Amino acid sequence: MRTMHTVSVFGAAGYAGLELIKLLAGHPGVRLVCAASDTRAGMPIDELTGTQTGMAFVSTQAAMATEAEVALLATPPGPAVELAQPLVARGTRVIDLSNAHRADAKAVYGLASLFGGEVGGAALVANPGCYATAVITALAPAVRYQLIEPMIAVAAGSGVTGAGRTADEAMSLGEMYGEVRAYKVLRHQHVPEIELALARVAASAQPAPSTPGEGAPGTLGSPGMAGTLGSPNRAGTLGSPGMVGTLGSPNRAGTPGSPGMAGPIDRPRIALTTHLLPVARGIFATVTARLRVAISGEALADRYREVYAGDRTVTIAASAEQVSLRRVVGTNTCAIGVATEGVAGGFVVITAALDNLLKGAAGQAIENLNLMLGLERTAGLTHLARHG
Repeated sequence: MRTMHTVSVFGAAGYAGLELIKLLAGHPGVRLVCAASDTRAGMPIDELTGTQTGMAFVSTQAAMATEAEVALLATPPGPAVELAQPLVARGTRVIDLSNAHRADAKAVYGLASLFGGEVGGAALVANPGCYATAVITALAPAVRYQLIEPMIAVAAGSGVTGAGRTADEAMSLGEMYGEVRAYKVLRHQHVPEIELALARVAASAQPAPSTPGEGAPGTLGSPGMAGTLGSPNRAGTLGSPGMVGTLGSPNRAGTPGSPGMAGPIDRPRIALTTHLLPVARGIFATVTARLRVAISGEALADRYREVYAGDRTVTIAASAEQVSLRRVVGTNTCAIGVATEGVAGGFVVITAALDNLLKGAAGQAIENLNLMLGLERTAGLTHLARHG
């Protein structure tokens, strides 16, 4: 008889929390033992989710008294900090969907497509942010192979669910209808997270191709690395000692003049402009940078396909224009497209799209849960299909 691993969810009545419940309800290897929501305690879960759990929401206090192998925290950062410490101390493994632990040396950064090899033995996993997932996934191969200059501009938009449940009328879909506006310009909380992760990628850089379509083949975990990107050849976890610098430290990594390289790669810097979109869910990002080497769009797309080969959660579109929200909302997929001017010093544009509540939150948390428990990474996610 198959062993069913036990899981609890905190902040279960928020947008990400409800998605977690839906995914866990149909997961073949886990059993939801409680779902905490102080505002909904006593309400049947199935009324909000359409599932058939037969369970009701419980208080946080009741959930803390319930034994589970893994706790998923879909709460704001403050409660996540308060909950994580006692849970970990008693032996419950924790996945935190908030930004409370993303720069914590005691946590593993759970961007499973790149750093999944570090998740299996972790006691505390920091689930990446939605913008961060899109931008890091879009940039990692180009940074890894030193194809772009380090100053990078990102314009990205999110559906209104990205702000979570809020009483702010301005964040409602009705108020956003027909409207687009920028917010947190040059001060978005995901920028340090993005730059730290890309610093890890840059620290394990390989030579750029000297001619279009040429260069080191393989994946982000290939020669010179054991396992996944940035793992055993880099001491520590994201934000810990052993990284090539931390925010505010000298930004030049590597040694100059390596054969086949266009000089050393600087630590990537991100100018992120985020926008609210008049849609319920989804993240769409447009990344613009300068090429360090001559490479065609077709050759770059092939490089991305090599890098993400075998990763069922990342797809490479035929062109940058073919990436769209409609193709990804409802799925646990990040779609990426690329275009280049083909010459060194020319522009490269990378588009990326994902569902902020799935690949950008709950779906990626399930990936990390699976890796923690030794299950297939996409278990409980393969049934997902796009909404439109």
